[in-house]
Amino acid sequence: MARSSASSDEMVEGLDAGADDFISKPINPAVLLARLKAGSRSIAVNRRLRDIARLDPLAGSMNRRSFHERFSMEWDRASRYGRALSCAMIDLDFFKRINDTHGHAAGDAVLQGIARLLETCCRASDVLARYGGEEYCVLVTETDEPGATAWAERTRLAITEARIPFAEQTLSVTASFGVAARLSDVANPEALVALADQALSVAKETGRNRVVAFSALDDGPHPSNPSATHAPLGNVLARDVMAPAVYCPSHRDSIRCVADLLLQLRLNAAPVANDDGHLLGVITENDLLAVITSASRLNAPVGQFMRTTNVVQYDERTPAMEILRFLSRASVPRIVVVKGSHPTGVISRATLLRWLRNWLETQQSGEESVSETPTSSRRLGMMQAANPAIERLQAFCGNLAVSDTEFAPCAIAEATRLEGLAHDILTQCQGLDWVVAG
Repeated sequence: MARSSASSDEMVEGLDAGADDFISKPINPAVLLARLKAGSRSIAVNRRLRDIARLDPLAGSMNRRSFHERFSMEWDRASRYGRALSCAMIDLDFFKRINDTHGHAAGDAVLQGIARLLETCCRASDVLARYGGEEYCVLVTETDEPGATAWAERTRLAITEARIPFAEQTLSVTASFGVAARLSDVANPEALVALADQALSVAKETGRNRVVAFSALDDGPHPSNPSATHAPLGNVLARDVMAPAVYCPSHRDSIRCVADLLLQLRLNAAPVANDDGHLLGVITENDLLAVITSASRLNAPVGQFMRTTNVVQYDERTPAMEILRFLSRASVPRIVVVKGSHPTGVISRATLLRWLRNWLETQQSGEESVSETPTSSRRLGMMQAANPAIERLQAFCGNLAVSDTEFAPCAIAEATRLEGLAHDILTQCQGLDWVVAG
């Protein structure tokens, strides 16, 4: 700001309004030049601080924090305009050997050389970051998974052929790639990175120095495959497999209450509903552990701390095979089964494993006397095995109605007894062909 004359109050007012400096007229050239140099130094320092905050000091590419800030912007843009978006996770193979053999300075030279190479392989619109250690992450904008996989293969070959100079010698390294694209069931940028990381893990486990696309991980049985004609989940729906939502807390319930009931019912997670019973989110053991360390939060409503991202829901009429394929590919631990928008059950990998184990029980040939029993006798045997279960449940309901004692331990004990009765029912199914009705 330049003024011919100004009082102290006017100078303060000008600086408060956003002026960076103040100079009086007539302007002295020497004073003006000195102030411009001082301003240039200030700008350079600010730029340096900004670079320190957003760039990795070794590789010179974005650090993890600035990468996720840019990722969120690209995610929103892709969502708004319906554009494709892919993520590639890159891990340098056996990088520790370079440090152990040639020293950490050599390892630093390799990290810097690979970062420069990746920059040349990326377009101006792509986003490169050193994600941690010897891992890099590239956001391949406006590109679907096949396109990103092709880019990753070209880049992998370039890394394989690269020779990095260090102390009168050249070093070489290979890299493994995991690629995933943003799809409708990918909730947020973190979930997309997790999918690419799963594909990267498979690339490393299957020999390294290769590219694995996340879609290639879907190797489960397909109904169209002749070998899967008699697959156990071929005609089964989500409602037939799910573990019923025996406890569905309200978003208004306290952390203390929810924690107590999850422990009593031996649950590791529960869907959370609003006042109308509609699904809002999920509360897990990990969420409670992060909160319950503070006594002041014990009476806080669970709705403040429940998980709303990565909560995947399927209608109860969804084929169970579709859910099996999703859980075998995705990083989420469970899905919530809904009827309309009301949670009715939960399916995790353990739920599917338990169901499949029970199905295998029905497919065992069993004793010769059992397998040769006519269907009518089998049906009678099932009814006889079911009667004790009905009697136990009726007695349990009666006890609940009149007992003032804590009900959860009693319920757990009763459920354990019913497991044995359920096994007796399954025994009567051994050797039978069956189809689940839709």
